[in-house]
Amino acid sequence: MTSFNAQEDEQRLRNLFTPSVLFWEYEKTLGNGAWGLAALLKQKGVVEVGGRKVGRIVLKIGINFGEDQLRNEMEFLKMTNGAKHIVRLLGAVDNLNVNQSYNRFPPLSFAFDAVAGINGPVIALEYLDSGDLIRACIGMAYPANASLYTQSMLEEITPDKEPGSMAHNDIAPRNIMIASGDSIEEHGIGHIFKLIDFGRASLMGDVRAKGNLFGIAAFMITFITMSPGRSMTTVDHEGHETHAAAILPSPQAPNPYPWLDPQLAGAIARCQYRDVDRRPELPDLLVQARNAVLSGTADSYPIPENETNDAIEDFCQRFILDAPS
Repeated sequence: MTSFNAQEDEQRLRNLFTPSVLFWEYEKTLGNGAWGLAALLKQKGVVEVGGRKVGRIVLKIGINFGEDQLRNEMEFLKMTNGAKHIVRLLGAVDNLNVNQSYNRFPPLSFAFDAVAGINGPVIALEYLDSGDLIRACIGMAYPANASLYTQSMLEEITPDKEPGSMAHNDIAPRNIMIASGDSIEEHGIGHIFKLIDFGRASLMGDVRAKGNLFGIAAFMITFITMSPGRSMTTVDHEGHETHAAAILPSPQAPNPYPWLDPQLAGAIARCQYRDVDRRPELPDLLVQARNAVLSGTADSYPIPENETNDAIEDFCQRFILDAPS
């Protein structure tokens, strides 16, 4: 079988997962296009990868110009492996270069074997069951390069080490997913935002984490306003131009979002500064965010009744877990 045409051959991919394929069955298609296909596979039995049970995985197949992007994603996800706020690479194989195989062992190998006739790269990713991003930026600036079997951990700044130059280059709502929370530090309540799709990632020299912060802040504005798109106009904030006009007070809207924490709005505005050098440094931003999450109480916010544990859990249930598709 030659490379796929995504519009015509989605069904052919589904048909490859016959009852004879071990461990995995085809559940549904998550996306397709000229770049390739993304399929959700469901386990037939109990499977463990890296010491944890895996009920589902995402299989991404690159075709046409998408092959190079998927190979790029494969390499950058190897670098960030172990970062809790970046999607986890479970395995990868490139039929054009067997030396680039990554975790070519059962049970993932059975999924790769099922699509062995495809010429091009195939990667397996953790499935995020729902749809703090400063940590994701730290994961890119200080990549863990953890082994496959290392449990994901909170991203931390490495003292006395210069941050790396990884840039995601495509931070947008479509590339941020929501995963179930845990009890580690700031995730005692709520859910975890995870960054996905590193197909356009690159090393950007002196730009480093500042561009990633700009993208994360733009997503936060979208999340706050529930309005897609990013304004290219600027307004003054603390004497500097920022693109965060939508969430800042103005003569037309003195208090546009009464429930929004002013400190959070200020941090987002600084990450959206037009002047890259004026944007905050990762260590300072992490301290501010950690203190706000771990030390703040409901009374620390403009509308305390919306910030209790019960209110947060109700919000997550209504607008994330039970949100209409």
